[in-house]
Amino acid sequence: VEPSPEMGAVARANLPDTWEVEQSDFETCAAGGRSDWPLITCAQAWHWIDHERGLARAADLLRTGGTLALFWNRGEFVQDELRRDLDEIYDRLVYGEAHDRGHVSVPTLPGLYERTILLGGFSKGYAMTGWRIGYACAPKPIMDQMYKAHQYVVMSAPTMSQVGALAGIREAQDDVETMRQAYDARRRVIVDGLNAAGLPTFEPEGAFYAFPDITSTGLSSEDFAQRLLQEEHVACVPGSAFGPSGEGYLRCSYATALDKVEEAVRRITRFADKVRAE
Repeated sequence: VEPSPEMGAVARANLPDTWEVEQSDFETCAAGGRSDWPLITCAQAWHWIDHERGLARAADLLRTGGTLALFWNRGEFVQDELRRDLDEIYDRLVYGEAHDRGHVSVPTLPGLYERTILLGGFSKGYAMTGWRIGYACAPKPIMDQMYKAHQYVVMSAPTMSQVGALAGIREAQDDVETMRQAYDARRRVIVDGLNAAGLPTFEPEGAFYAFPDITSTGLSSEDFAQRLLQEEHVACVPGSAFGPSGEGYLRCSYATALDKVEEAVRRITRFADKVRAE
């Protein structure tokens, strides 16, 4: 799939056995698509397009039926009936070209403000994991229904968490940027290190995870993660934990000190070399 920069289109389900799709196929679905299909989001799709195996995974999902892939640019969107449920918890932690372009919040796109449920929080951008405070934004009719359920599940966010979140908004913007730059430095170290270790790693433009391809070792994701923990004392998550399409990958967090990231890369490299030599 090679969408042009100006494409705004929706991919239909039930693709043929190959993942090559003509732009006309996207446009046909856009004209008569259904609104009840789960979504492959724009961010996922553009990530996958840059990585052949990832794009093949997207095609696998589409072939199962019941999935839409959405592509848009800043000024164009197709498929009016859809409602977007959007989690932007990592909106402050973007890097590289994505940071240069600036984060684009979906409700700001034409025609989407009234059809988006936006979820956010303070766990990532403000390093307040454990404070358990977040927020939802949506059109009033939807918020009224959400509130009916919410008021009988919890009383409210803890007072100390509300005060802390408010302080973060008012006083910590420079600290958020300092943290983002620190994550960016760690990101470059882990991506470069994993690629040098022969574990192809797509350069993430957001959050704080790398997702290396470990198939060159011959181990499954689960076996690689378990042995890496036991033999090198490095904890990662097998890609298979995120579904069948994650098999052959490993999720590595770089949300720790730079020296620990560097040491983890050394240990992962040593382990991968040892496994290949077995």
